[in-house]
Amino acid sequence: MQSYGYKKFNKIFSLCLLVQLSAFCFAAANYSTKEFDSIRQELSIQKNKNSKDYIKTKEKLEKFLTKHEINYSDSFRIQDIERLICEQKYDIALWELSELIENNTELSKAYELTADIYTINYKNQKRALEYYKASIQCDKENLSAVYKLAKLYFRENKNVLGIEYLKHIVKKTDNKGLLQEIENLVQNGITPADNFEANNLYEILGLIYVKLNKVQDSYGAFDKAINENNNDIYLKYYFGDLLFENKEDDNALIVYDSILKQNPYDSQIRATKAKILAKKGEILSADKEYMTILDQYPNSNQAKYGIYKLYENKLSIDKILEKINHNKPNYKPTVKEYMAFAKLLEELNDYTGADNCRYYANKLQEASKPKPKPAPALKNKTTKKKIEEERTKKQPILKEKLELEQEKKEEQIIKPPKEQPKEEVHSEVSKNAKKYPQYQVILDKYLSIENKDASIYIAIANTYKLMEDPYNALKNYKKALKLAPQNSDIYYNIGLTYMELNSNETAKSYLNKSISLNNDNTKAKKLLAFVDQKLVTKLLNKAYSAYENKRYVEAFDTLNEGLKTYPDNAQIYYYRALVCDAMNRNAAQIIDLQKAIELDPSFYMAYYQLGKAYEKINDERSALVIYEKFLSIEPEEKELIKEVQKKVLILGKKYY
Repeated sequence: MQSYGYKKFNKIFSLCLLVQLSAFCFAAANYSTKEFDSIRQELSIQKNKNSKDYIKTKEKLEKFLTKHEINYSDSFRIQDIERLICEQKYDIALWELSELIENNTELSKAYELTADIYTINYKNQKRALEYYKASIQCDKENLSAVYKLAKLYFRENKNVLGIEYLKHIVKKTDNKGLLQEIENLVQNGITPADNFEANNLYEILGLIYVKLNKVQDSYGAFDKAINENNNDIYLKYYFGDLLFENKEDDNALIVYDSILKQNPYDSQIRATKAKILAKKGEILSADKEYMTILDQYPNSNQAKYGIYKLYENKLSIDKILEKINHNKPNYKPTVKEYMAFAKLLEELNDYTGADNCRYYANKLQEASKPKPKPAPALKNKTTKKKIEEERTKKQPILKEKLELEQEKKEEQIIKPPKEQPKEEVHSEVSKNAKKYPQYQVILDKYLSIENKDASIYIAIANTYKLMEDPYNALKNYKKALKLAPQNSDIYYNIGLTYMELNSNETAKSYLNKSISLNNDNTKAKKLLAFVDQKLVTKLLNKAYSAYENKRYVEAFDTLNEGLKTYPDNAQIYYYRALVCDAMNRNAAQIIDLQKAIELDPSFYMAYYQLGKAYEKINDERSALVIYEKFLSIEPEEKELIKEVQKKVLILGKKYY
């Protein structure tokens, strides 16, 4: 890693612009660029846009554009500005850019190109910095501007900020050319000032190698990064998981042990370690890890299932449950506990284990019942035969009964009328017929049709909905579904009806089916997102209630369960981070906040809490970077802004 000089900066910068110029070559064939540029040169000199000369010149430009039929679109202007920059006609380019910015069009690119000019020609790094930041604020995915801003920070010896922006790019892009350019920059263009910077630069190299499929090279880079800063626990998480995914089990165990030394309460890492040990055949060591989790978190389903998998072919289910509940003296599983464990196994798709649990539950239940008097012996074989025939006859009836019971479960949320109207009768009257007589007329018309197809049942259901009669609406939607089981819209309508009745879980199952049948069903996707948000809000309220009452383990478990269903929800990670903070699990808190920010880069409260978390572990450099990012996304809370601004001033004096 060498010093990053100004000449190298300009060289790379100019090359980028020359590549962009190739797209513009077509334009010069239809008109004189010299005359075009001359008119705009006049405009760039005149500062007062309200003056007669400026207005007259602007009219001249309009006539020129009309005469040569130039499509003066925003995209054309951007291409033309890139040509002007390469031809070093900076004043004209700046005039064009000011027009775009004033018209609020192509803002991100306009700000970026303005910054380019201030970097190359005017050598005004402060102004360039402002414009690059403005470009990124308009479009956080403008990685070209992010990269240029990072290089500018390195040139200004603000390596900490430059490193953070490089890390952002590497995480976002899959462009091999850009990744290789950043690799070259890190290896040959940056001199780290201390271990903190060296740690982060090696981490960036490791991330690049992963994306370039140089997995073995990434191991070396991550190992060097950890050697530079052995306290970088979140890098250890990433490195450990990378080793685990690539079946480097022995090396993964070394990293996981290092993490657990720093944070012995991390159940996820301990469980992964146990899985590796089990795979290696070290059953007692794996058992010890799972038992440690259960000592720390008695309700950990992950540890319970881990113990079960260790011994499922070695011990009976009652003995396994005794091991899981080893802290309870004289423990013997009850029927209720067998059934609860059966439910857990079923949720994890272990249906054989679930059936086994239910078998033990039934066996225990039968043993506890008083023994019935023996039934009189059957008189002859003919009687036995008759009983078998009767049983065979009843089987379809029982099956139909089970299906009806399932339908009733779905409809428990609705109170059906006391007297259900007869089906398929023309005179069927809705409970709200008097309230909506005009819809009852339409309903009667549809009901009078003898051979109803799916579309007729849908029409009947829609009419019931208009009459505020959701029970009958659902009933008819389901009739339509039997006739057209592949119709995505019917599933959508059933989901919508359940959602309106506040049965969100049932609604979600129908909406998922709707989308599985038609992935282009946008309305189903939007409604599912809305339902998911309602369910997440309910989950967060439950967790926050436990958190406020200092039931931290309960809050943590609730949020953990939520992440199984919503693994990409930033809010759940944020609230779990708050719980980790209350439990003094600093490393886990930082990881959750980083994940929340990764999922939602505009989540300013996550930045604020992450800055505080870094301060708590005395990593003030990282805190400073995060606080600056917090301010850059313009949060709404004025008091928080003032607080963070003070922190940035104090920390900035130490590190800038």
